[in-house]
Amino acid sequence: MSIVETPTITKTLRRTKEELGASTGAGRMSDLRLEWHFVNWRAWMRSGCDIVRGLPRASVGLYSGGGRADFDDMADASERRVAVACDAIIEGLCPSQRAAIYHKYLYAVYPFPRGNQAECLERGREGVRTGLERRGIW
Repeated sequence: MSIVETPTITKTLRRTKEELGASTGAGRMSDLRLEWHFVNWRAWMRSGCDIVRGLPRASVGLYSGGGRADFDDMADASERRVAVACDAIIEGLCPSQRAAIYHKYLYAVYPFPRGNQAECLERGREGVRTGLERRGIW
């Protein structure tokens, strides 16, 4: 097989993602996964823009890892990067959609009318879903 006949990395990754069920049949992020991104973003926003799990960041005693990051540290860093990306996408939405998302997930109150709350929220969620997919975040 020549180099020209081999599939591109993008096609291979897309095929692998579909085989693993990371997307729905139409190539869209599932509602459950999108909700996870909003919960992750909410935790990041509520913690002063740092993921908090409810446990102390450091324990009393010795660290025997030799200064290397363990899996939990790598997972936290990944979740922070995704939360930052999600925040950037939300900030890019129109004000009514952004207000609806802030109201739903951060319980923010806006004292002036912004249109149909449910409709604005659904459009905002679709905007975030599209933005995350464009960035390759599933």
